[in-house]
Formats: sequence, C-alpha cells, structure tokens
Amino acid sequence: MRPALAVFCLFTALACDNGVVVLNVAPAVTAVGPVVSEADGLHVFVWLRDHERQPIELGVVLTQNGAASAIVRAGGHGLTGLTSSREETGEPHEFIVDSADFDPALPLVLRVTPVDTEGAAGVVFVTPEFAVQDGLPTP
Repeated sequence: MRPALAVFCLFTALACDNGVVVLNVAPAVTAVGPVVSEADGLHVFVWLRDHERQPIELGVVLTQNGAASAIVRAGGHGLTGLTSSREETGEPHEFIVDSADFDPALPLVLRVTPVDTEGAAGVVFVTPEFAVQDGLPTP
C-alpha cells in the first residue's frame, strides 16, 4: 500500500469515530416550587434534570431557627427513584413532608441535593427563606 493511501485510510478511520466519550453528568435540581402548606403537610415540588435521564434520589434538609432536619421519608412521589428529563426545565415531582415540627410563621430554608444511580451528586439547590404558611410560588 502506498504511504499516501495508508495515511488517507488512517484519517478516514479516525473520522468515523470522533473518540468522544461522554462521562456521567451529575443531575440538577432546576427549580423548587411551588411549596404549599396543606392539612397533610408541606407539599414541595422539585424539578429534576439529568443528561442520561437516570433515576434520581434526593437528599433534603429543612432548616428553621438554626436547626437542620434531614428528611428521610416523604409522601407524594417520595425521595428515591424519581424520573428525570434532559429538558432545561427538568421533570416535576412532588414530595410531602410533615410540617407539624415547624413553626408556620418562622423562616424555613430547603436544601435539596440530587444524586443519580451512578452516585454523581449535583449541586445543592438552596431555596430563599420562606414561612411555611406563605410557601413558595411556582418558578
């Protein structure tokens, strides 16, 4: 084989495979809201985005008056196995937590951390302070 032809074949073969490997991209909470206080608890809507559309587990911490409480169980869609979307807005989910332990008039902050099935943790989403009785609007 001629050297020029060999080089051409080599470049042609390389052009067919761009060699780009996409590693797991960490999931993201794109928004939190609305948050609404109902008789059965605090209804929290969270929007999840993941490039690979993997199931997401949420780590949720509520802080009020300097005391942080990790939420380990929640109603609604729950905190594990949540679907995700590649769309910028993400996939909406609702979880419900017992709000009896929180003063409805004092400011509350939610910190939500998404983790995908490969263990990649996204950036912690922190809400602005809000009172349980006032909630948060739809993003």
